[in-house]
Amino acid sequence: MIFSNSALHWIKSSEPVLKGFSRSLRTEGTLLAQFGGRGNAAGILKIIDSILEDEKWNWYLRDFVFPYGFYGPEEYREWLKNTGFIVKRLEMNSKDMALVGKESLPQ
Repeated sequence: MIFSNSALHWIKSSEPVLKGFSRSLRTEGTLLAQFGGRGNAAGILKIIDSILEDEKWNWYLRDFVFPYGFYGPEEYREWLKNTGFIVKRLEMNSKDMALVGKESLPQ
C-alpha cells in the first residue's frame, strides 16, 4: 500500500509520480491519497491573481512560478488509468478550512 497525505497538490505534473507509485506497488496493491483538488484555496488564488495583475506589486512576483496543481477527479482518473491503476474509488470532497485569527491556527 502507498499512502499519500496532503502531498500531490504540491506537484504540478502528477502523472510521473503516479507512474512511480504504480511501479512501486505489488500486484493488487493499493494507493490511498488525500490532497487539495480543483477549487482548493480559490480565495487566496484570486488574491494572488489580482496582485500579479497590479502594476504596483507585480514586479515583486515577476518570476513567480505557481507551485501547486489543484486538479479534479477527471484528470486524476485519466492519469491513474494511463499509469496502470484500476480505479475502484475516486471522489472529491469539499471541506472549508476557514481560520479566524491566530487562535484558529494549530499550536
